[in-house]
Amino acid sequence: MASSSVTKSFVMNFIHRLLSSGFTDPERILHGHTAEVEITFTGRLQAGRVVGDEDVGELINPIMEGLKNITILNGTADQDLITNLVKIATVQMFSFDGEPTPCNIAAEIGAVLNRVSKTGSRSWAVSNVTLWIEEEMFSWDVG
Repeated sequence: MASSSVTKSFVMNFIHRLLSSGFTDPERILHGHTAEVEITFTGRLQAGRVVGDEDVGELINPIMEGLKNITILNGTADQDLITNLVKIATVQMFSFDGEPTPCNIAAEIGAVLNRVSKTGSRSWAVSNVTLWIEEEMFSWDVG
């Protein structure tokens, strides 16, 4: 059976910093962006849909809502900042090992959603995540 795709988009506001050598001083301090995020889901059509209403409501929308206003940090390098942020504010945080560049953020969003898609007997997966930041495109494709 042929597969089909559908793309969902939302706006994400995030703050991050880039600590590796090669990044300039403005990139190394905590700074923010607004990004348009496009997530493409691919799978077999079931009841005329790639992703069922239950998966959208219970799995995908809560993840997308959680990403709308978020602090994204390097779990290892930013441990001090994570500890201090938790003490002073209720902050929606997402951390992973690696530099939180736009391409890595797109890849991590795709990886999180694909881990969710493997639970149960779901027939969809994320095939692409694209972040648009100030007219610049950062894209992650599966395989």
